[in-house]
Amino acid sequence: MDKTILFNNIFIDSPKLYATIQKNGKINLENIIPKTAKVDKQTSSNKTTLLTIILRKLNIKNGKIKFSDLRENKNFTMNLGPYSFMAHDISTKKGEINAYTFKTLINGNGKLFWQGGMSINPLKIYGEVHIDNLNLPNLYAYALPNFNTSLDKGSISLTLPYQINFLQVSYTLSTILNKKTDIKISGDVMREPLSLNSKVQLSNLMLILKLKMRV
Repeated sequence: MDKTILFNNIFIDSPKLYATIQKNGKINLENIIPKTAKVDKQTSSNKTTLLTIILRKLNIKNGKIKFSDLRENKNFTMNLGPYSFMAHDISTKKGEINAYTFKTLINGNGKLFWQGGMSINPLKIYGEVHIDNLNLPNLYAYALPNFNTSLDKGSISLTLPYQINFLQVSYTLSTILNKKTDIKISGDVMREPLSLNSKVQLSNLMLILKLKMRV
């Protein structure tokens, strides 16, 4: 007998998420993630039918996400929002493909637009990420705290198309930076033994950064 749960529409207005790395290095979200339950071997050996869940439409608007790192010598904050997220035809049914879009501001001036689709069974994902006018100095200082330079000024805009098929265990990532730089990464993943083979291609690479040495 087919077991299906159907939701026509879920709408969420103004959700807020605060993700924080505390001074002791722990993430505050660990408190809301349930611990993995022990599985009864006798129960897990029985064949079960996968429950089919279908969500026709998910709409989230006016959302906000704040990420903070309170560790010593970090003092970093990133704000995403207000953001909107729309997804159609989310399903665990085999072969079903859903579509989604995500749009947000990054720290008030940078922009991120993400659109694509995915299949849960089997797992396939594809889409395109657009980032426009993302300010770099704070990210640079956060990502490279031990590098003896500082980035005085700079921003980045890029487009990143991607397509990953876990059934074929192959992937392709490509991007265009500032409409001049083409980067393509492709390869395959071997399951046994586990290995990752990649090929990176760059053309028309141009970086203009203004660095200030720390003394």
